[in-house]
Amino acid sequence: MIPADLRGRLEVALVQRVIALLHSARRAGRAVEGIARVREWLARGEVGLLLQAEDCGDTGLRGPRDEASGAAGALGTPVSLRLPASVLGAVFRSGNATHVALRAGGLAEVVQREVVRLTRLSLHAETGKLPTVERRRGGRVHDGKQ
Repeated sequence: MIPADLRGRLEVALVQRVIALLHSARRAGRAVEGIARVREWLARGEVGLLLQAEDCGDTGLRGPRDEASGAAGALGTPVSLRLPASVLGAVFRSGNATHVALRAGGLAEVVQREVVRLTRLSLHAETGKLPTVERRRGGRVHDGKQ
């Protein structure tokens, strides 16, 4: 029998996974928070994934775009997390973290995949429909939004 709260359990597990991955990235020096540090990494071309808290307004912050995959958010516009700035701040030991950058590489790709899963699950809970997801060359995933 499928538990009635299965969706909620899955969402909690995905949130915990994203937080654990971000902790690992921070400890390994592969993630920074704060718009100033994120801009520094962008200027040096080190950003593989941009994240912003759900309660963050649009700052116009944009990263390099991955032309091979064409995936919005993969390397381009920030992916809006379904996590408040206070939760991201706890990961980075600051009060609030509205912007997070992960250095390009495998860890950024894993975080992106988990964030996409969390977003799809949350959107399904809100709308009852799953957004279109495409797989592109290189195994990257995006939500079909350009």
